[in-house]
Amino acid sequence: MSTPARRQYLDIKAQHQDALLAYQIGDFFEFFDDDARIVARELQIALTGRSYGPTEHAPLAGVPVHAVDTYLARLVARGYKVAVCEQTSQPGRGLVRREVTRILTPGTVVEPGMLPATRDNYLVAVAFGRRNPATGLPRAAGLASVDASTGAFACVEWSGAALPDALRAEIHRLSPAETLVSERLTAPTPSPSSVAAGEGTQSHRASRMASEETSQSPSSPLGKGDGGTGELSWFEPFPLTFRPEHDFDAESAYTLLCRQFGVPTLAAFGCEGLHQAIAAAGAILRYLERMNPSLLSLLTGLRTYQTSDFVEIDGRTWRALEVVEPAHTAPIAMNRTTESAAGKANGANGRQRGADRPATLLATLDATRTAMGARLLRRTLTQPLRDRLAIEARLDAVDDLSAQQALRERLGAALDGLGDLERLTARVAQGIAVPRELYALAAGLERTPLVKEALLHAQASALVTLRDALDPCDEVREFILRAVADPLAATGRTLRPGYHEELDRLVESVSEARQWIAALEGVERERTGIRSLRVGFNKVFGYYIEVTKANIARVPEDYQRRQTLATGERYVTTDLKEREALVLSAEEQIAELERTLYSQALKTLAGYQPRLRATVAALAQLDVWLGLAEVARARGYARPELSDDTALEIIGGRHPIVEATLDGAEFIPNDTRLATPGADAAGARIMLLTGPNMAGKSTYLRQVAVITLLAQIGSFVPAASARIGLVDRIFTRVGAEDDLARGLSTFMLEMIETAYILRHATPRSLIVLDEVGRGTSAGDGIAIARAVVEHLHDVTLARTLFATHYHELARLADHLPRLRVFRMEVAERDGQAIFLHRVVAGVSDHSYGVQVARMAGLPASVTTRAEELLGATSGDGDSLAPGQALEAQALRIAEATSPYATSAANGASASTDEVEESLSNAGPMDGVSEPTLPAQSSIPVANIASQRDLALALASLPLVTTTPLDALNLLFALQQRALAVLQHEREEE
Repeated sequence: MSTPARRQYLDIKAQHQDALLAYQIGDFFEFFDDDARIVARELQIALTGRSYGPTEHAPLAGVPVHAVDTYLARLVARGYKVAVCEQTSQPGRGLVRREVTRILTPGTVVEPGMLPATRDNYLVAVAFGRRNPATGLPRAAGLASVDASTGAFACVEWSGAALPDALRAEIHRLSPAETLVSERLTAPTPSPSSVAAGEGTQSHRASRMASEETSQSPSSPLGKGDGGTGELSWFEPFPLTFRPEHDFDAESAYTLLCRQFGVPTLAAFGCEGLHQAIAAAGAILRYLERMNPSLLSLLTGLRTYQTSDFVEIDGRTWRALEVVEPAHTAPIAMNRTTESAAGKANGANGRQRGADRPATLLATLDATRTAMGARLLRRTLTQPLRDRLAIEARLDAVDDLSAQQALRERLGAALDGLGDLERLTARVAQGIAVPRELYALAAGLERTPLVKEALLHAQASALVTLRDALDPCDEVREFILRAVADPLAATGRTLRPGYHEELDRLVESVSEARQWIAALEGVERERTGIRSLRVGFNKVFGYYIEVTKANIARVPEDYQRRQTLATGERYVTTDLKEREALVLSAEEQIAELERTLYSQALKTLAGYQPRLRATVAALAQLDVWLGLAEVARARGYARPELSDDTALEIIGGRHPIVEATLDGAEFIPNDTRLATPGADAAGARIMLLTGPNMAGKSTYLRQVAVITLLAQIGSFVPAASARIGLVDRIFTRVGAEDDLARGLSTFMLEMIETAYILRHATPRSLIVLDEVGRGTSAGDGIAIARAVVEHLHDVTLARTLFATHYHELARLADHLPRLRVFRMEVAERDGQAIFLHRVVAGVSDHSYGVQVARMAGLPASVTTRAEELLGATSGDGDSLAPGQALEAQALRIAEATSPYATSAANGASASTDEVEESLSNAGPMDGVSEPTLPAQSSIPVANIASQRDLALALASLPLVTTTPLDALNLLFALQQRALAVLQHEREEE
C-alpha cells in the first residue's frame, strides 16, 4: 500500500501527465518513475530509487534546489514540458504541503538562464479555417506570436492560394520555440510542394499520426511534425504542441481578448474581422493562463501586420543566403575590424564575439552593444521593407551616425554594458523581478539622459523622433533607489530603512533584542563568575545558556534547565525567553511584511510599463542603427540609392560574409547591371553566368541577393555604389540537397523549387538560380535549363541571375534580347587553373573540372587519366575549334587503351559523359534544341572531319553503361554529323 507521501506525489502527477514533474523534497527536486528514467538519460545524472513501504520501490533522479534552473533549462531546450512542484509549508509535523507553482515549456520560459540573450523566444499559435473542397486546403489561416519574455504580441491572417507558402515562410522567419496547433490536424492534405506543382486535390499515401499519438508525452520531446504530410508539414522542423480544438474557437477568443485588453471591440488593434488570427491569439492566451498566469500581465496590446508589407523570403532562401543561421554548424573566424570599432560590449550581456562567431549575415552586421539591440537587429534582418520612404528614413539615420564620429563615440559609451532593459521591464510587470534586476533597470534609466543629450547633435528625422521618445522615467529610478535595498550591501533585507515605518519599527525591535542577547554572555559571566559560560542558538531549542558540568553548582536559581548534554547543561532565563520570542515573531512579521511591501512596490513600478517600453524600444532601435553605422564605417560600405523601378545596378559589389572571413585578404569586387523592362530596350534582365566550380559563381550570385536584402532593411551595402529597384520577393535555387523523408530526390526537389519560383515570381522579384537542370542527363538538363531561361525572359520578366555549366545556353543571347552572357575569369599557368574571381563578359570555354578534382585531393592516377581522356595534357583539345574538338575527342577516346576497361560481364566501362559533352560542344548541332542542324550549323565546313573520324566516334560509344535515352541522344548527334559530312562531300563534287 502506498504511503501518504507517495499518494501525494501520484495525485499531483495525475494532474500533469503531459509533463515531467519536478517534485521538491527538502533541498532537492526529485523525479520519479518514468520521469526519472528520462531525466537521468537526458541530463546524464545517476538513476537511483526510493522505497515507499515494504513493497513499493520507485526509480528516482534528483537535482539540487540551488541549481535546478540550470537543469530545467536543459530539459526545456530538448523540448520537454516541466511542471515545478514546490513545498508551500515548512517541514514539521505532518505531511508538507506541495503545489505546482509554474509549468515550463519551450515557448513560455522567462527565466534569464533559460533564454537565449540575443534572439526572441516565440510561442506561436496557428488556427485554420474550413477547407476549400476544390483544393482540400484551408480557406484561411491565422497566426499569432508572443515572446513571453518581453510581452511582444502580434497576429496575421492569410487566405487564398498563397496561404501555404506565406504561412511556411512566416514560420521559418519566426523560428518558434513552440507552436500550438489543433488536435484535429490529422487528415491528409496537400503539401505546399504539390500545390506549387498543380496537385492541390491529390491525396497523399503517407499515413498521418492519430491525435493521441501526436499529443505531447512525458516520454518524448514535443512533437516534431507528421512526417511531411498535411498542414503539419508546413511547420517542419519546429516543435509542435497539440491543444484541444475548442482552444481555437474564434468567438470565445474574441471575448477573451477584449477582456484581456479591457475594450469592447478589437477594432483598435486592426484585427476586427480576422477570425483565424483572433482564434490563434485566443489560443495563446488560454495556453499562458494554464502554464503561467502571471505572463498575462505582459499582454497589454496586440499588433496586427501583413506579411505583404515585407519582402517575402522562403525558408530555403534564408538558409541559402545564411542570413541568421549558418549553412554549416562549425563557426568560422570573423574579421575583428567591426568588433574593435563597435567597442568591447560583450561580457556583461554575454554577447558572442570574435573567432567563435558563426559565419552569417547577422554576425557580420552585429555591432550592437545590448541584448535588446541584438534581438531587434535579428528581427530587422528577417523583415526587409517594401516601403521606400520607410527605408530612406532608416538610411538617413545610419548616414547621420556614420558621418559623426563624436556622436557615435558618445552614444557607444552610453550604451556599452547596458542591461537588458526590455526583459527587465517584463519581469517587473510580471512581479518576479528581484532587487538586483531592479537596480540594473535603474542603472539603465540613469544613462537615458546621456543618450538624449548626445542626440541633440543628430540631424536625421528618425533620430530626432527617437530622442523625443526617450523618457528617463525619473520617478521609476528614484522609487527603486528609495524603496529597494542595495543588493550589494548584504544586509539581508529587501527594502531600505525609512521606506515603511512599521517595518522599520519591527527591524529596530529585532536589532535591540539581538544586541541584548549578544551582550547577555558577558553579563552572565560577570554575574555568575563562570568564565566558560556560553550563549548559543539552534533551530530545535532556540537560544540557550550553556554551562559545563564542573560549574553546575555555581548556576543561579533563576536559570531553567532546557537540555542535558554529556559535557554540561543548557539553561534559559525568563528574560532570554522573552527576547527570543520577540526576535522570532518579529522576524516572521518582517519577512511577511517585506514580501507584501515588495510585491506592492513591483505593482507600482508595473504602472510605468508603457513609458518604460517606449524608452526601451527607442534605445534598442538606436543600438541597431549605431551598429550598422559602425559596420559601414569599418568595412567601407556605401549608401544605396533606392528607386521604385526594377533596375539593379551594383558597382564594386562584395559578399559581406565572405569578406568578413578573409581576415585582411582582398575580396575581388564585381559589378551587376540589370535594367527595367521597357525603359531600356537594350538592357539586360537575365544575367547568364558560366564558369568552373570554385571560380566564385555562387558567391557572386548570393552577394547580389544579400546586397539587395541589406538595402531594404535600411543598411549601407558592401559596394562602391548601388542603385536598387525595390524587390517584392527574393528567390534562390542553389545547392544540392534531397528530402528522403518525403521521398524527394535531389533532382525532384530542385524541380519543385524551380516550379515554385516560376509560378510565384513577378517582374519586381529577384531570382538567383544556380545549376538548374543538373541531376539528370545532359540532354534533359540543357533542355530544362533553356526552357526555364526562356520562360523567365518572355513571361516572368524578373531580374534573374542564372549560373550554369551548360555553356550551350550562351547561344540564347542571339535571340533573347534581354539576356547577357558573362563568365568567371580564369587564368592557366603550367596546367593549373588560377581562379581570378572576376566577372567578365563572354562565355567560359572550359569547366576545369579536372583541376578542381585535383584540388579536392583525388588520387593522381584518376586525375591523370581524366586529363588523358580530355586531351588536357597535350592541350590539343583546348586549342581546337568546336567542330575539331569533337572529332579529336572521339579519336582519343577510341584509340586510347583505358586501364579501367573491363568486359561487359562485370558491367563496367568508360563514362558516357566525355562523349556526350564532346558531341554537344561541337556547336549548335546538338540534337535536343537544334533538330535542323545541317542547315543552321555555324561550324566552318573545313572543320568537319572525315567519315573515318565519325566511325571512330561511333566505335568509342560505351554501350554497356549507356542508358536508352543517352543512346538516342548520342546517335542523334552522330547522325546530324554524318549528314553534315555527306552534304559537304556533295558540295565538293
